Amino acid sequence: MLKGKNVFGSIPNRMTKFEGEQYFINDIVSIKSRQKSKMYVKEGKRIGRGSFGTVTQSYLSKNNTEWSGPYAIKRVVKFPKVESLELEILQNIKHPNLVSLEFFFESQCATKDGGQLCQKNFVMEYIPQTLSSEIYQNFDNGYKLPTKHIKLYAFQILRALLTLHSMNICHGDLKPSNILIVPGTGIAKICDFGSAQRLEGNEEPKTYFCSRFYRAPELLLNLKNYTTQIDIWSLGCIIGEMIEGQPLFKGDNAKSQLDEIAKLLGRLPPEHESSVNESQELKGALHDCKFKKFMRWFPNIEFFDVEFLLKVLVYDSVKRWDAKQLMAHEFFDALRNETYFLPRSSSMPVHLPDLFSFSASEKKTLGDYYNLIIPSSD
Repeated sequence: MLKGKNVFGSIPNRMTKFEGEQYFINDIVSIKSRQKSKMYVKEGKRIGRGSFGTVTQSYLSKNNTEWSGPYAIKRVVKFPKVESLELEILQNIKHPNLVSLEFFFESQCATKDGGQLCQKNFVMEYIPQTLSSEIYQNFDNGYKLPTKHIKLYAFQILRALLTLHSMNICHGDLKPSNILIVPGTGIAKICDFGSAQRLEGNEEPKTYFCSRFYRAPELLLNLKNYTTQIDIWSLGCIIGEMIEGQPLFKGDNAKSQLDEIAKLLGRLPPEHESSVNESQELKGALHDCKFKKFMRWFPNIEFFDVEFLLKVLVYDSVKRWDAKQLMAHEFFDALRNETYFLPRSSSMPVHLPDLFSFSASEKKTLGDYYNLIIPSSD
């Protein structure tokens, strides 16, 4: 279990503005040293905005002369009675496919009515490109996202989910705009943990979160006994969007979203119907029917790729494969058998990022799947 460290100052900094978007912070905490120091912050362009707050491209300096960065500073309103898991995740989980936190601090700023607003500020590594922008840059220029790129990004998302889910943490808002990528190297990192939840204990789970196009059926139905498998459904929607160039299911509300999903998966089975009593012959016929429907939806992908999606886009979350099962699927054999990929707008192939250097904790979580996931030594 993660253990948060209470290193925020008891009295938040008051942002002392200098010219433009420059201000001084009394106690900014370094993740590397766990020490507090005084720094100047210089904010540049806004690179993200949502219900959580804002993200700006920023720089830091100890002397107001020499600046380091750029960094991405995410600023969110702090609610006294609401404990956020976001800082806990960023501060304590180090993973190559999760965005890294460099510093953090609290601050106060004046509101329009003359009051004071307390904010949390996360100073993270700066990665300007998102998977969303990569998808649309390709399709807007008349190109499809190459299959190898789809598998490369999907594998890294799964690797990050493997770690989060092993701690019973769900991301809760997985979508292309929350996947940061470096197109030239093929690296992908999950960001924005504002909706993350630890699914354990007696706490009441949230039922209204996750952007609608990527929201699992159990969330659309407001079920409270969901699991971390909601993230796996979101991944399936992301893969579909990488293939098609647009969101896979686009409903206007929860009901129409389920209607859109039903166009591919069929109507949601009634609760009283159980597949336990189905004959093997009937199960086989249902699978063949579903496979043919998936092939019609995705006519340009391979057999194993359709089989992969059939394991992800499943109504029943228990039957939805988990991260380690999916990482071992033939869908990712192209990453195990080859070592290069061709970045967009490049004429020269480059090495794939290091996908299989698993940590000791990852190996423990993978268990027997480890040998099925790593490339063959032959």
